[in-house]
Amino acid sequence: MRTHMKKSLAITLLMLVSPLVFGHPGHAEGGLYADAAHVLLGLVTMLAIFGAGLLAMRAFQMIRTILQKV
Repeated sequence: MRTHMKKSLAITLLMLVSPLVFGHPGHAEGGLYADAAHVLLGLVTMLAIFGAGLLAMRAFQMIRTILQKV
């Protein structure tokens, strides 16, 4: 179970980091602030998606546990 969660976490992190590595360049016309804001907003968005994924995983585990007891 733990190995599966580690693999799942590694794949999720890879999916979250890949837009930073292979993403488009920043918006140069907005200056340095726009570039920094763009990266920070992207990171916040990715963290929110990651958090939602963790919540969904926990919910599915709870549902599976309940169904196994029935």
